[in-house]
Amino acid sequence: MSLVSFRAQNHRQQVGRRGALDKVDDRRTPRSLWEPLNEEFGFTLDVAASAENALCDRFYSLEDNAFHHHWPGVVWCNPPYSGLDVWVAKAWEELAFDPGVGSDVIVMLLPANRTEQGWWQDYIEPYRRQGKLEVRFLRGRLRFDTPDHDYTAQPKGNRPPFGVCLVIWRRDGRA
Repeated sequence: MSLVSFRAQNHRQQVGRRGALDKVDDRRTPRSLWEPLNEEFGFTLDVAASAENALCDRFYSLEDNAFHHHWPGVVWCNPPYSGLDVWVAKAWEELAFDPGVGSDVIVMLLPANRTEQGWWQDYIEPYRRQGKLEVRFLRGRLRFDTPDHDYTAQPKGNRPPFGVCLVIWRRDGRA
């Protein structure tokens, strides 16, 4: 599977009476989640960001297209939720490259309610059971910032109808 020309698109169920739900693909990672994770992992690259919401000095934006680049170092990824399979496949691909070229650690924020879908069953579940990656299901529902809503200023609302989890890949294969 080649990921080079992939561009995420909203799923048809994310387009309805209210129009395209662009917030689905622009859920910005809350600092309350990011800061403790950054303390734990020491991220060096944010691979699904924009200049407005990047969490690392080094980041790939939509224009940069993270699929055209290697993901060296310790990677944070909060991908667009409309095309998760290719992001998860790319994470596995990056771990296969030599150290210094590919990733040492990748931490990806994913919806926790999609475990029945093909991408989860193909790329996460078999490896989770084998202990080749770690999955952390987060308590409650995370409040995200979006371009039109700052949850720190307006704490009510802006919570998706699903929980999230962290999937953690490590080059050394420990979960």
